[in-house]
Amino acid sequence: AQGPLVARGGMPTPNRAVVDPAGLTFIINGPGAAGGASRAIYDWVGGSDLEFSTDFKNNLSTITQAYPQPYTTLDNNYKKQQSHVIHAMGPDLRNLNRLDAVKSLVTPYMNIFGVFAVSVQDRLRCPPLSGQIFVGVFGPDIFNITIEAMQKGCKMLSGYLKEKLLSKTSVDLCI
Repeated sequence: AQGPLVARGGMPTPNRAVVDPAGLTFIINGPGAAGGASRAIYDWVGGSDLEFSTDFKNNLSTITQAYPQPYTTLDNNYKKQQSHVIHAMGPDLRNLNRLDAVKSLVTPYMNIFGVFAVSVQDRLRCPPLSGQIFVGVFGPDIFNITIEAMQKGCKMLSGYLKEKLLSKTSVDLCI
């Protein structure tokens, strides 16, 4: 059984991009059956009316890509605001050893950071890309695996993107 979702960081603000750890099934068939972090994000940006565009589906066809998408959402005072989601798919870690699990996450995080680096947002909220059923035996170690992959992904960015990324306020890892 899954427990209730608890918002500890508050609602995202217009200056913050949020990473959606999208599953390919939900991208192709729609977000209706999504759970966890993706479900909370889809409810926030569109609820039951959310449909992914064909452009989005075509651009996020492999595990390594990241796709930025603006949405109109409501803030805490029910005023409309522009919100920014970076959709990215995480790999299935269930049949990997630890070294391969880290390697499989490096390029997706590099692409997320590259998209964020050139965005106008100065903060990023990012859950682990591979979670729930896809985390396999790595559940207790997913924080360390994620940090390691994020660090390696940052190192792979071009000098320009590294500089842009370092000018941002924060990257929050949401576990």
